[in-house]
Amino acid sequence: GLAPINAILDAGTNLIHGAKRSNYIERTPGYAQKVLDAYRVGLKPGEVIVIVNAYGINAMCIDTVHEAKKREMITIGITSRKFADNLPQNHPSRHPSGKNLYQEVDYFINCHLPYGDAVIKIEGCKQKTGPTSTMCNVFAINLLMIETVKQLVALGVEPPVWMSANLPGGDDANRAKEGKYIPRIKHLG
Repeated sequence: GLAPINAILDAGTNLIHGAKRSNYIERTPGYAQKVLDAYRVGLKPGEVIVIVNAYGINAMCIDTVHEAKKREMITIGITSRKFADNLPQNHPSRHPSGKNLYQEVDYFINCHLPYGDAVIKIEGCKQKTGPTSTMCNVFAINLLMIETVKQLVALGVEPPVWMSANLPGGDDANRAKEGKYIPRIKHLG
């Protein structure tokens, strides 16, 4: 992938600490500002933030957009319009404003998550299974990175792309990039 990406992997919303805890935190208005501060996001106007949330309706993603815009950042949202539009306005997971991520960002990429997330109906089971949100999000973000690399090449810019450390020469190829990006990328060092 592209080297200068500072993934925001907040422990509060990480499922490793429990799904209920994650749900509670991502629904908490105001939490996003503190996370962006901790990651030193938006230090310069014009920086880009990609907000990936398949559902696109909770406080974490909506507050992230609003805070990023205060910091004069360019906002890209990867989310599902179908899911957001079909979820009832009074659902407790919704942002207090009732806004959807796709409505708030500068640029919207539809990950096409179906309403309900799960897609496989198994006879004898009331609830569908086979959630698609992770696949939809990962596919969309990887396509965005691929297109970014193509555009950089077309502009005559050498894209800063990581090489797999599991390939011969991978560690050496990545060392120069590490030195350049460690000060800005929280989880690299």
